[in-house]
Amino acid sequence: MHQSAMLELKMKLHHTCLDQMRVRHSESDERISEAKESLHNETKGSAGDKHETSREMARQELEKVELNHAELVKAVHQLERLNPNQKHGKIQLGSLIKTEDAFYYISISLGEIKVQETSVFCISSNAPIARSLMSLREGDQIAFMGKELFIDEIA
Repeated sequence: MHQSAMLELKMKLHHTCLDQMRVRHSESDERISEAKESLHNETKGSAGDKHETSREMARQELEKVELNHAELVKAVHQLERLNPNQKHGKIQLGSLIKTEDAFYYISISLGEIKVQETSVFCISSNAPIARSLMSLREGDQIAFMGKELFIDEIA
């Protein structure tokens, strides 16, 4: 793949990731509203042990949803700080890597995403494979989980 094609793929991939995260963020906003409404409705209910248990469950659900929401916001901010137009000489956060077997985008953990008929694994910098790839350059080779990985291209 030509360097310009790698950068084009990286830009489209980056925008796809942002779009997916914004959808997840919006869905998370809706879940927070629903959890708050549920807690509010439980607060209005009748007294008693059953009511207290339901109210506590609603409060715990709201806490869980808010914690997940905070993680989504953090991931969106991390993704927004990356510059998809930047070419990297060595692998780092924001790099798109082409190996002989797969493409990896070190950004946030989103799993496999298909862009321009190409499957790319979007992984966080904390993923074991990402930690193994960090600071490598085009042409480098490493062993990962019993398999040799050759770095074909970095964008």
